[in-house]
Amino acid sequence: YGKLYNHWAVIDTRGLAPNGFSIMSSADWTDITAASDPAERLKSQELWSNNEGTNTTGFDALPAGFREHTTNVNAFQEVLNKTRYWTSESTPKYVEMVSSAQTLTQNTSGNEALAINGYSVRLKRNAGYNGWNGDPDYLTDKFVRFSYRFKFDDNEYSVIAPFSQDVFIPQQE
Repeated sequence: YGKLYNHWAVIDTRGLAPNGFSIMSSADWTDITAASDPAERLKSQELWSNNEGTNTTGFDALPAGFREHTTNVNAFQEVLNKTRYWTSESTPKYVEMVSSAQTLTQNTSGNEALAINGYSVRLKRNAGYNGWNGDPDYLTDKFVRFSYRFKFDDNEYSVIAPFSQDVFIPQQE
């Protein structure tokens, strides 16, 4: 269902989310849960151990579980029962979706989540982002094709072979 991230990856200044997207904040989660009550509307129709969702919103939340660093357990937990999503705040906060409940639980205290824990992230598209609209020839100049000929043992050459697949040429300085 994707990767689990620690909190340091979430708040890294280089950005975990690709250009045009951002990790959902606590406020984003509050908005989406208010608009999607009950939470079963956000959950996928498969893979949950019980009380699968209806996914009427298209959110398609899957039960990814989580990984917590504790003195007793340092393993993946609740893989078919829960999903915990990091929020974008600088203090470790998460939102939890549970298979046996129809509501989302938000931990907004920040005290229960250690930054070393492994939780999922959910991205949202930033307002006004319509995809990359840059130079259409940007990549065209970076790829080449070439053709080759075989030299046989009798020093004869073959006809020109078909073109190769595209080959990436990094920018030269």
